[in-house]
Amino acid sequence: MAEYSICLALVLAALLGMQLYVKRGLQGRYRELVDHAAKQAASPKQYEPYYVQDEFTVKQSKIVNEDVKYEGLTTRDSLEDSTVVKGTAKRGVQ
Repeated sequence: MAEYSICLALVLAALLGMQLYVKRGLQGRYRELVDHAAKQAASPKQYEPYYVQDEFTVKQSKIVNEDVKYEGLTTRDSLEDSTVVKGTAKRGVQ
């Protein structure tokens, strides 16, 4: 009985160890299938998150006019100050 349990444990350990390789192999086959189908349909390539070029616009607006008076009384008026930054950022594998 002990021999059977040891053999069963070894078989289960081998199956668990092979799970990663089998899963990656299947994912590779699926990727090849999708790429081949996309090539046949003349559609663009599948999204790849590691090679993305982003365009961005950052807008910042600040409206503050602070006046401190006698005895700590503070008043704030509105002024306008804005900044706009445009650019591109290319992300790659780090």
